[in-house]
Amino acid sequence: MNTLEYEKFLNSINSYSTLQEKNAVLLNFSEDNTAKDYYNKLELSYDASNDLERIALIFKSREKSVDENINITMTCVHCNFMSIYNVPIHSLFFKEPLDESIPIKLMENIEDIEKEFGNINDLSIDEFNKIETIIMQNNKKIFNPNIVINCNKCLLENKMIINYKDIISKYPIKNIYEQYLDLTQFTHMTKSDVDNLPPFEREIFMNLIQDRENKKE
Repeated sequence: MNTLEYEKFLNSINSYSTLQEKNAVLLNFSEDNTAKDYYNKLELSYDASNDLERIALIFKSREKSVDENINITMTCVHCNFMSIYNVPIHSLFFKEPLDESIPIKLMENIEDIEKEFGNINDLSIDEFNKIETIIMQNNKKIFNPNIVINCNKCLLENKMIINYKDIISKYPIKNIYEQYLDLTQFTHMTKSDVDNLPPFEREIFMNLIQDRENKKE
């Protein structure tokens, strides 16, 4: 699979529903949940072989389900100025050209390497280290949630990692339930109808309801 084919695959990732979003957000109330737990709650039924790929697919599905951008609230480590920054999800992918001599696949463990190159015992240490280094470099080029933001006040760089647990929804769980209530109260939707909506559609309906209520005032 070359770069274009892998990009096409990433762009084919489906959106998740309000029900799947809610189930994943509820995991934040528990401890020791892994990327696989969130991946499963969102029901992303793709062949992800490791956590790096699961997290990448969570971000791509979030792009389709909620918004193409993520709003990050950051307090500058240099001047303590707090501001909100907009990060496009697509900017986290394919930041640099890939080495296509290595299959385009997010791989991070020995099992994955052996699938592509055979038994590692048959490779010299130099051969194995070279393959592992290229794979790790490619992985970071395919998907990297580490970002650098320049402070709006002092203009100095701040480094941070966008956590997949924080981007699944725009809303805390309380607000999601409030939206359930409003949509079933002010429309003909049932809870099941709302469950089946992708989050961005739920937000559109909520905005329409708010606009209508504002016109009545």
